[in-house]
Amino acid sequence: MLRLRPSGGRKKLAAEGAFGPTPFMQICLGTGYGGAPATPAALAAMRERIPVGTVWAAFAAGEDNLWVMRAAVAGGGHVRAGLEDALFDAAGKPTTNAALLSSGVETIRSAGGRPATPAEARAILGLPAST
Repeated sequence: MLRLRPSGGRKKLAAEGAFGPTPFMQICLGTGYGGAPATPAALAAMRERIPVGTVWAAFAAGEDNLWVMRAAVAGGGHVRAGLEDALFDAAGKPTTNAALLSSGVETIRSAGGRPATPAEARAILGLPAST
């Protein structure tokens, strides 16, 4: 993991190719373990520090994950969904990966995006095609 401080060093590292040909950065909010809170201001502050041309995604732990998904898609970013982000549904009942993915797809579409196919996801991340 590489932590980027507000020193401007991330731009120098990106220019030097430290992140590879297709840099990917993920914004993590609201984990409750001393990181950034799940607020629009925190998302905006972190987003503006990502170097131009970087593929990025955002997520939040728990109930904030859906609004963060919407904001990421609306801002040109990507998302993820799964039990690592939320163990319970909006009613507080245990959920499943399938339910979270379904909710994520609905959220992506409502934000004007569409889910990537596996081939598209590999291309976005600069990974080789599957064989």
